[in-house]
Amino acid sequence: MSKNKIQNSDSLIDSLGIETEKLITNENEEIFSTTKFVSFPFNLEMEKVEFLRNFVLFKRSLSPDYFHYNNSHAVREGILLLQNENPNLEQRPKSVKIPTRLGTRGNLNGTVKLKTSYYISEAEKNFMYNYIYQMQSSKPHFSKTEFMEDLISILSSTYPKMKKATK
Repeated sequence: MSKNKIQNSDSLIDSLGIETEKLITNENEEIFSTTKFVSFPFNLEMEKVEFLRNFVLFKRSLSPDYFHYNNSHAVREGILLLQNENPNLEQRPKSVKIPTRLGTRGNLNGTVKLKTSYYISEAEKNFMYNYIYQMQSSKPHFSKTEFMEDLISILSSTYPKMKKATK
């Protein structure tokens, strides 16, 4: 990736209001970087992948500033919106196992799923696991798939014009 693209991506992230501090320390003294990115895998239903693709096209149509906006940016923006909606989310205990299941693959009950991944920061990944942990207290089978449903739901409600623009 060229240096210019990286700078454009960084300015895009800044315009989205995504935190740019280098490290986040939780109460367990674990350190999570907001600038170190990891590839995070999901098995998603085809319609959710299509929503994210359409969302990217919608954002790109808003302004030339979003020329380099991609699916990972869309997921990161959704995580930011969920963070803003859940500002007091507690850190899960260190003893709690991190849910690593990708979810069911392939064609289950006629539902086509795709294996995909997005680049998110360590801090965003930590938030996602904390969110899943908190949601499991009321919904025991809450998983990464349901997390993505919540993410897509908040993107849809934040950008109601997006639905009209993609039809």
